[in-house]
Amino acid sequence: MAKILTFILLFFVVGLLNSFAQSNAVSELKQQIEQGKSEAILEIISEPAKAQDADLKKYLRSLASDEKQRVVYDSPAYFAHIALAKLGEQDAEEQILSEVDMNNPIYLVGMKKLFLVGGKFSFKKFYDLLDDTTQVEIKEDCKEKSALCNDVFFYPKNFVAIFYLSQMVDNPPTRRGVPSNKVSMWKDWFENHKELIR
Repeated sequence: MAKILTFILLFFVVGLLNSFAQSNAVSELKQQIEQGKSEAILEIISEPAKAQDADLKKYLRSLASDEKQRVVYDSPAYFAHIALAKLGEQDAEEQILSEVDMNNPIYLVGMKKLFLVGGKFSFKKFYDLLDDTTQVEIKEDCKEKSALCNDVFFYPKNFVAIFYLSQMVDNPPTRRGVPSNKVSMWKDWFENHKELIR
């Protein structure tokens, strides 16, 4: 009987310690955000134990639920949205793909998020975008509503995809970090790297 009570007590103490550690991860992240270090969200989920923290995921979901803020570069909602996609949350992934598919300046936010998420998820979408020559038109009312519209030249979507792809791989077939129309070079490259898109 004493062994059973000891086991129950030990189980309770371990559970309490786990609960403290989880809330500690959230409080640590809140402190970073308050200091203006929103990018810490991506650092904290790179730690395997913290990435599985249910309280942390719940906190990230609450941050990312602000649709207006999650399209603002470097906001906590923006990084939380990316973190959830990196953790494989299907809703976040679908929302990012939806942003990329928009025919307004928000597609640039989605493209940057794709780049930061990385992995097969991003490679597959960037590969699909190689055939997308959509060029976003800036409407007059857009200039009044979004800073993204001011003094920006919008390349076709496939140029932007190549820009990010060139930064994601070693020895890219086009110049690193430069928009390009060398779609055929990237298609040939993917022929030799099919594992990234299958």
